[in-house]
Amino acid sequence: MRKDWAPSWALVAIGGALTSGFAIGAVLSAQATGRVLLAVAALAASLLVAHGAVVRPRLSADADGLTVGALGGRREFCWPDVEIRLGHTRRLGRVNTTLELDGFDTAGVEHLVILGRIDLGADPVTVFDELSTLRRPPKAGAPVRDVRDLPDDPGDHDD
Repeated sequence: MRKDWAPSWALVAIGGALTSGFAIGAVLSAQATGRVLLAVAALAASLLVAHGAVVRPRLSADADGLTVGALGGRREFCWPDVEIRLGHTRRLGRVNTTLELDGFDTAGVEHLVILGRIDLGADPVTVFDELSTLRRPPKAGAPVRDVRDLPDDPGDHDD
């Protein structure tokens, strides 16, 4: 069974609408500064929309391993060669969760891939749980770890 995750098409469509709005604003703006700023915003938004539409799926998994989509192509990871974990950061009073993939692809190149809710189109915790069920028990090393219960500060532990 293969499972895929990608950005929501609705989000890509909203980005396309924003890109169009920025481009129209750049054309209709009476001020040169406004035209430049709106043109830059349209360009940036169009790149994000293109990435969300072209790099699909962003993450795929089956019993054999993972495939991560990127603009430069697809990277494949076998389960024994990749460690998956959840990362948590606090910004602006919110806790953001990401899915982190750390390991060697099938070409032997080491990668750290960090995927968030927008990349996956789903909650990273849910994706982590689904990956944990797809993954066969590792033969040697590369355990599946959940860092949800680790202290925020490396020096903050009960001894």
